[in-house]
Amino acid sequence: MILGDRAGEVARLFLDARLEPVVVEAGRFAASATKMAYAAWTKVSAALLLSAHEAAERLDVDDVLRAEWEVSQPELAERLVSAQRSATAKGWRWEAEMREIAATFAAVGLPAGFGESAAEVFGGFPRPGGSDIPR
Repeated sequence: MILGDRAGEVARLFLDARLEPVVVEAGRFAASATKMAYAAWTKVSAALLLSAHEAAERLDVDDVLRAEWEVSQPELAERLVSAQRSATAKGWRWEAEMREIAATFAAVGLPAGFGESAAEVFGGFPRPGGSDIPR
């Protein structure tokens, strides 16, 4: 997302690139706000799905949960696999972003707990190279 007086000019620099710039004309922090709202849904909902599945495994009802998904929400099994793959590869990087989402929600009077909980979930994924990488 590109914001500012010369956003259109900058966007044109990417016409033949693999990136697709989006010019945002909704205010000074609109690009960042949109990123926070978008990631709140995509990543926080992934953290919830991962947690629900983990709880079902720990409670020994994973097979029951998966059977229910097949009937009521068949896309969740595939979404879980995708969330597991993404979180395993780069979930550790999302911890700080989830805390930013929490702060964004709090700043507009919404519950910050969603972002804080997602930060905790993603913070539990291993970092490449081991524990010597600072948080």
